[in-house]
Amino acid sequence: MSAYTLRRSKELHQEFYDLVSENINFAESMSELNPNTQRMYHRKKSAALAINEFVNNTIEYLKKTKQDYVVSESVDFKAYNTSSSGVIRIDKGKERNLVSLLDRKAKECRRLVFFKGAIFEATCNIKKNGVMNTQNLIMLDVPSEEVIANKRPITLYAAEPGSPPPDCLFYEDPPTEETVLKEWGWTKVELDVVPENFHNGSGVKLYRQQYPLTHPGASTVRIFYTHARCNLSLWRLLRAFISLLG
Repeated sequence: MSAYTLRRSKELHQEFYDLVSENINFAESMSELNPNTQRMYHRKKSAALAINEFVNNTIEYLKKTKQDYVVSESVDFKAYNTSSSGVIRIDKGKERNLVSLLDRKAKECRRLVFFKGAIFEATCNIKKNGVMNTQNLIMLDVPSEEVIANKRPITLYAAEPGSPPPDCLFYEDPPTEETVLKEWGWTKVELDVVPENFHNGSGVKLYRQQYPLTHPGASTVRIFYTHARCNLSLWRLLRAFISLLG
């Protein structure tokens, strides 16, 4: 709805004012937020950076609450089009440009944090398990560090395709397997890492070995108004709010 429409209607303007004043708060930094808070970023912000912020904040929370967790770091590979040396593992410390390129090309995250009650979204269709892209999954048992380091299959529970996502990013009081299977109607699945799927770069092919999952805690947003699609910075968005409320 355009700002012009809001300004012309006293009822809509008051409703908008009430919603903003009752529901929007300010925080000095992300660290002040509960990690179970959905983060919406301007689309110019790298999705990889947004997810990494969420992962870091969640790890801090898990440490404070003394909960078990394990981090899955992606293993990135390269293969030069003009070389016969085959597939080579990328040195993340020295080849940050290739890692950043993979962040843009691949749907899979550079880092995932696994813990009991965590919610995930699938990043691709997995035919053998019947898991669809963007389908919701929950983890009830934390895999061992050995399993994750060797990228072996992990156990999760998948929601019905097309069902709405949970109203939280993770369950602080995780449900039991019986509840998830019988009451929720979710399905137990085994997930392996993404099959070899190379992305073309500048004279190089890139592949990210990671589980086909992403955290739903950080998203980018587009702002629509009137008939134009506009990407507003947070500052411009704040100025728009101030204008409407003024």
